[in-house]
Amino acid sequence: MSRLSHLDTAFLHLETARCPMSVGAVLSFASLPGERMTFQRLRAHVAARLHRHAAFSQRLQAHAGGYCWQAVEVDINRHLRLLQVAAPWQDERLQAVVADFFAHPLDRQRPLWEALYIEPDPDVAELKGRGDDAAFVVLLKVHHAAVDGVSAEAILRALFDDRAAVEMARPVRAQPQLTTLTRLGHAATALWRRFSASPWRDLPTYMRAPQTPFADRQVSEHQQLAVALAMPRLQAIKASLPGATLNDVILAGIAGGMRAYLSERGQLPQQSLVAMTPVSRRQQAHGIGGNQVSAMLIDLATDCAEAGPRLARIHAMSRVAKAYNQALPIEKLLPLVPSQALAYGLSAWRQLGLSQHLPPLFNMIITNVPGSRQPLSLAGFPLTRMQGVAPIYDGHAMTIVVLSYVDQVSLSIATTRTAVPDPARLRQHIEQAYTELEQALADGQTPATVVAEPVLARQA
Repeated sequence: MSRLSHLDTAFLHLETARCPMSVGAVLSFASLPGERMTFQRLRAHVAARLHRHAAFSQRLQAHAGGYCWQAVEVDINRHLRLLQVAAPWQDERLQAVVADFFAHPLDRQRPLWEALYIEPDPDVAELKGRGDDAAFVVLLKVHHAAVDGVSAEAILRALFDDRAAVEMARPVRAQPQLTTLTRLGHAATALWRRFSASPWRDLPTYMRAPQTPFADRQVSEHQQLAVALAMPRLQAIKASLPGATLNDVILAGIAGGMRAYLSERGQLPQQSLVAMTPVSRRQQAHGIGGNQVSAMLIDLATDCAEAGPRLARIHAMSRVAKAYNQALPIEKLLPLVPSQALAYGLSAWRQLGLSQHLPPLFNMIITNVPGSRQPLSLAGFPLTRMQGVAPIYDGHAMTIVVLSYVDQVSLSIATTRTAVPDPARLRQHIEQAYTELEQALADGQTPATVVAEPVLARQA
């Protein structure tokens, strides 16, 4: 048995029936000439690969005031389901299925994963005769307590063709034997140092983000939307601004789209929106489950009207935020907090509905997950598109997963109908924001001096 870390356990305490803490992927496949994928064929393929990753056969077990993973027998029929729809390749229909699938929590009495196989309905008249030309889609979700964005890729590797087995040895370092008061004292000291250190005072801080519709106080009516981008296009924008990263470009496009959408609805705050971006702390990319991430707050510069300067500002402030995060990593604070105190605190946050009475911690989560640069296949069928999915919860109904695959980048947006009543317009604004970035940089609107050497605010 391996014990869950404080961070892994936190996702269990944050979960409610309305807000499942599941992450996963939407995998779209092309057909093969003369062959057809079937539910039975997929089930046999998955069953033969369950041994390749321990997450497929481990369930939660209460242990010593916390949780651990315990190996169990797997009944694949309880984890893999079939859905026949009229047109899985139509994006709006597919995204509605994705939203519904991820809106339901996993059964904690079984290993915390589930897959949905989607194929064209053979009884739909307009699909008859398509036969082998019809594509299929697989949705896979795993509890966030078991994986983060990077370790989830190891689970996918276990399912794809020609992928080696992945062990999920999850050793948890022994906590120092300190009294509860001592550990709380250490945590308070570390927090004070993190939030008061003078070089960083102008960076965004938690619970100081502006109010937006994305702070949906009680999540309901989940919805999902996706934006597809070409990697060469993003690389061209990146190359036109010295020093910029691909992540800077992606954030700038999202920021521009959010600014335009909220402005159109008369809901754009004067203060810039703030994004929380998880940062991987893994020493190796594969071979271990659980969560090994830190958190970084990014000023999205949505109070800046022009696309070029907005990108320059995001780039400059991201460099400062990265330096801050490396100097004072928040993930080192969690082991200082007693596990029971963390559990009680998160449970109180959820049960008392504190998100309805407190300012938002941030406005959205944007997580960037690098995918395979090489084409993948499953049982011989080529993977044509991959989309990531991450959870939303009360008070924070905007999560964006950025996932790259070969020469594509997908922006997968999880939200609610209350937070985003017109998802088509948000998608259009985000797509248009990247066009505006291209034009701005072509016109030379970005001052090079902004990106050369960002100055630490009020440096001591």
